[in-house]
Amino acid sequence: MPRRSIKKYLEDVYWVVKETLTSSIKGRLCCLVVFGSAARPEDFVKGLSDVDVLALTEDRPERRHYFFKALDSEVHAVVFAVDEFRELVEHGDPLAFMMKHRIELHGSIDDLLVNLKITERTAEVLRGSALAALGLALEHYYVLRDHVKALSHLYHSVRHVARYKASLRGVFPVSDEEVLRECVDEQLRSLYWRLVKARRSEVDAGSLRCLMREAVSLISSELGIKEASLEKLEEVAAGGAVMVTASEENGCLAFKVEVFNGDRRVLEVVGDEVRETVKEDLGLAIKQRKH
Repeated sequence: MPRRSIKKYLEDVYWVVKETLTSSIKGRLCCLVVFGSAARPEDFVKGLSDVDVLALTEDRPERRHYFFKALDSEVHAVVFAVDEFRELVEHGDPLAFMMKHRIELHGSIDDLLVNLKITERTAEVLRGSALAALGLALEHYYVLRDHVKALSHLYHSVRHVARYKASLRGVFPVSDEEVLRECVDEQLRSLYWRLVKARRSEVDAGSLRCLMREAVSLISSELGIKEASLEKLEEVAAGGAVMVTASEENGCLAFKVEVFNGDRRVLEVVGDEVRETVKEDLGLAIKQRKH
């Protein structure tokens, strides 16, 4: 879709978002901000990109998340009290850095971002988010068989890694252009650029698997952890997988797979080894990937 059409489409989306949230959020609404790719038309892919929204209220919100559709796009709005968001800024939470490119539909957050700086928390969250997104990519590929979503999550995972590496140098790139510019490692830049292009076209299952294999290897290398075997994951997933997560365990990348084949089991792939673990471990991994 031509850039002008995307901009017009997003303008219509903004109107729906504002109307929906101003009538839905209880309490005094201080700010309503669209961020993410929906605030960057050059990065937005219609039918794939979500519309991310930050809403700030005077008091603690009764409801934290809102999900709905605006035209053909999925909208995810997160609601914080102004004081809560100010605390996120003080801690250097990546969400605050995402406000660099934003569309303010109501109010302004300029004053809240004055003291924003990169902290250890910034890098910590980005590192965890990279693995959480990788787990979602693997789950959508091997369990849900949704290759479009799998590709999207893989793109986000590699982007989190690129931002993580940049944050260690005191930089937080937001847009695709900024991320590519800040990729010091040529392999990381190349993979990210191919994922950016792949999201705008159709990718067959075989090509996507190759991208995943490359991503698993590169992510492990960039994070300084031992790689887990994708082949072992595939063997485990073929036995009736219903959920997959990725995490870091004792310096290793670990895939946890919940399998249902008459009874439920949780298997973990670490390196070339497969071992059975307890379901509580998977529950913890699920909680981690939600943050």
